Amino acid sequence: MQDYDKKFPLFVHLTPKFSAFGGISSKDIAKLAKNYPNLRIIIGHAALAMEFAIDLGLSLKQYKNVFFETSCSIPYGILSLIKMVGHKRVLFGTDAPVTNPIKLEIDKILCLPITNDQKRDVFFNNIDSLIRN
Repeated sequence: MQDYDKKFPLFVHLTPKFSAFGGISSKDIAKLAKNYPNLRIIIGHAALAMEFAIDLGLSLKQYKNVFFETSCSIPYGILSLIKMVGHKRVLFGTDAPVTNPIKLEIDKILCLPITNDQKRDVFFNNIDSLIRN
């Protein structure tokens, strides 16, 4: 993928272990981020649960090539990620939020106690920067 286009991000969903699959953990993503520092990695549904958000934020904050997507996430989990990794690494709408009405997904960001400039970054400036740079 990197040989094809260095700007092309890799989209990953965290998946817990279950009977037919060994799972993908934050440690797996950390290994990938460390081994491929130019690869930009987006984690879908990064704050699906507080446990995910805390684990991801603490485990991956040092990897500047890892970004966190908000669909199907809980607002406080999104806020926790923003506090841990910074709002510039949080992305809205890079994974189709098909399980919730789009208004609900938007309201999750609008209700956060962050500045309007930070909300604009989450909604569109961050992904625009990621794709263009």
